[in-house]
Amino acid sequence: MRKRLIGLLGICLVLALPVLAQNGSPSLVTALRRVSMRSQPEAGATLMAFVKQDDILRVLAVVEDGLSIQGNMRWFQVQTDDGITGYVWSGAFTESEGDAQPAMAVVSARQTNLRAEASGSGTLLDTLTEGQSVTILDAEPDGEPINGISLWYRVLTASNKEGYVWSGVLDVPQPVTHTATTRYYANLRDIATNTGRIIAVIPVGEAVTILAEVRRGQSVNGNRLWYRVETAAGEIGFVWSGALSEIVETGAGG
Repeated sequence: MRKRLIGLLGICLVLALPVLAQNGSPSLVTALRRVSMRSQPEAGATLMAFVKQDDILRVLAVVEDGLSIQGNMRWFQVQTDDGITGYVWSGAFTESEGDAQPAMAVVSARQTNLRAEASGSGTLLDTLTEGQSVTILDAEPDGEPINGISLWYRVLTASNKEGYVWSGVLDVPQPVTHTATTRYYANLRDIATNTGRIIAVIPVGEAVTILAEVRRGQSVNGNRLWYRVETAAGEIGFVWSGALSEIVETGAGG
């Protein structure tokens, strides 16, 4: 009888394992209201964090047989900007399809390593610097834990090198659609740091479209917020938030 119970428990554990997000699964979800993030796909599990209404989260995996709420057993494994990973009930979110464009991320540490495996001891492939952009190809939620966070990303660099970076040193820009005006002549750069290559100089008072927020770019006067923007000429790059004013949501009333 004991062996049978252990066998049944093993089957239950296998059934509860999340599957990595793939085509047909959402790649991004948006909170419809304030939501609790839990350590397991069930309402009674340890509270990890609160997700605010309208927050956009990237889905790492989908659990189809979590605790049922209102007849819905689907939960998402997600990660916050602060690197907290947990589970949220799908009924509190709207979904974007998994065939969306690959996500971009920005290195938020002064330096970090690109590894061949999702581990700090993996073969060193390259060294990335603060503000450098990479493309996220996949998520590895079971990599080597660092400071309690086991999520790593498989990324592609601008020099076409592919490898793994620990999630704690990456900032995934949050998509927004705002407009803003430059306060002074502002440098449009290829990475979110003052050492990035200057793509263009934006004149005083020119309107730009904000495409995304980078919340952990290079600190300037204690402010790490940068924006990925598009100019009137169609040039896309990064501008420090302190150089912009009159930031309004596109389509918002005056």
